[in-house]
Amino acid sequence: MSIVEVAKCAGVSKSTVSRVINQAPGVAEPLRKAVLEAMEQLQYQPSPRRPGPKPASRRGIRAGNVLLLMAGFEASAAYQMPVFPAILHGAEKALAQDGMNLVLAGRHKDQPIPTSLRSGQVDGVLLLGTIEEVEATVAQGIVGVPMVVVLRSVEEVPGNHDRVTYNNRAVGPLAAEYLLNRGHQHAAFVSGVANHSAFEVRQRLFRRAMNAGGGTVMEFSATENRADRLAKIDAFVQKLKRASPAVTAACVANDASLPDLYRAFANHGIEPQKDIDLVSCDNEQALLSTLPVRPATIDIRAELMGRLAIRQLRWRLAHPEDGDGPVTIVVEPRLIPGESWPSTGDA
Repeated sequence: MSIVEVAKCAGVSKSTVSRVINQAPGVAEPLRKAVLEAMEQLQYQPSPRRPGPKPASRRGIRAGNVLLLMAGFEASAAYQMPVFPAILHGAEKALAQDGMNLVLAGRHKDQPIPTSLRSGQVDGVLLLGTIEEVEATVAQGIVGVPMVVVLRSVEEVPGNHDRVTYNNRAVGPLAAEYLLNRGHQHAAFVSGVANHSAFEVRQRLFRRAMNAGGGTVMEFSATENRADRLAKIDAFVQKLKRASPAVTAACVANDASLPDLYRAFANHGIEPQKDIDLVSCDNEQALLSTLPVRPATIDIRAELMGRLAIRQLRWRLAHPEDGDGPVTIVVEPRLIPGESWPSTGDA
C-alpha cells in the first residue's frame, strides 16, 4: 500500500496526500477529508520513517522506537519489579499517540550496551533500574541519544539527564496524616524489604509525622533471608497484638509486603481493616486485588510517570539543541482509601 493508491482513491495528487499526512497547512478541508477517508477505507498506515519534511509531531523521530532499558534486570524479569507494569502501560499509551514503539532490554554493568541502541534502532532511552546499575549505565555513557531516567530520586541520579520521579518524602507524612485523622495515636510501621533506601525514608518521615501529631510508632524492618523474615514478621505481629497501649493501625512500606503480613495477622487472629487499620504504599493493583480486604494505599502514580517520561523524551527529540540543562519532573503521591470489613450482621 502506498500514497499513490491513496491519492487515486481520494481523487487527489500524491503531494496532497503527503501534505495531509504531514499535517501541512493550506489543504482545503474537503480534500483533507477525502484523503483521510481514503486512508481509512484502504487501511493505510503511514510509515514512521517517511522521507521528506516532518510535521512537528514527528520531529526528531527516525527509527520510531524508544528503548526501555532495565539496568540490573533481565527484560523478562522486569514484570516482577514493583510498579513496573504501570510505568510500562503509561509509556506505551504515550508512544501510541505518535505511532511509536517501545522496545525492552535489560543489562548489567558488566554487559555491553544493547544492540538496538548501538545500531541506531532507537531514537531515545528510558532508563529504569537499581541505583547501582543506573549509575554504572550512566557512567558508561549513552551518547548521542536522549535519555530520561525514571523513578530514581533526584539525589540518586548522576549525570546531566532528564528525570521523572515521585515525591517519596511525601509518602510517610501522607500515611501518618491519614491515620491520625482517623483517630489512631498508636501505630506500627512494617518494612518487609531489607536495606531499601526509599522505604527507609518513608519509615523515618512516617515516624516523625506521627510523633509530631502526638502518636507513637512500633517499627519492624525485615532481614534478607526470607525464611528468617517470615518468622520475624510473625514474632513482630505477636508483639504488636500484646502491645499496651494497643496498636490500632499500621503503615506498610510497600504493597508487596502485604501478603506475608496478612498471613501473620491470620496466625494471630487479627482481621485487617477490622482489628487494625492499614495503609500501604505504591498502589500495585494486581497485588491489592488478591487480598481479602483492600487497605488504603499511597498511589505513587507510576502510570503517570511513564507517560510524563515519554512526553519529556519526545520534547528532547524535537529540541536536540536546547541547552538549558536537565529537567526534573516530580509527581506528587495521593492516598486511595481502603475497603471496610464486610458486615456480617443482619439487615
